[in-house]
Amino acid sequence: MQKAFRKLLPLSFLILVWMFFTVLLPANSRAQSGYGAQLSGVVRDSSGGVVPGATVSLVDEDTAISRTAVTDSRGIYVFTGVRPAAYTIRVESANF
Repeated sequence: MQKAFRKLLPLSFLILVWMFFTVLLPANSRAQSGYGAQLSGVVRDSSGGVVPGATVSLVDEDTAISRTAVTDSRGIYVFTGVRPAAYTIRVESANF
């Protein structure tokens, strides 16, 4: 019985190593690779017209870390890789 167990021990170790590198490690590293949330919108003035070139700031309320984006010719801004948190959005434009 002990000989059979000694023969199975290296095999079971190899199976555990294989499982770690093929199943557990990739799933864990994917979960920590980044955030996939996206926040986008359109900046409009009081008459409903789009505001190109406006600076949009996304401020994390917990850390006070700010990210900025500039609206395109259609007034659209996009933030990618947004982590879950509470945010404040600020918009500034030289024309307003």
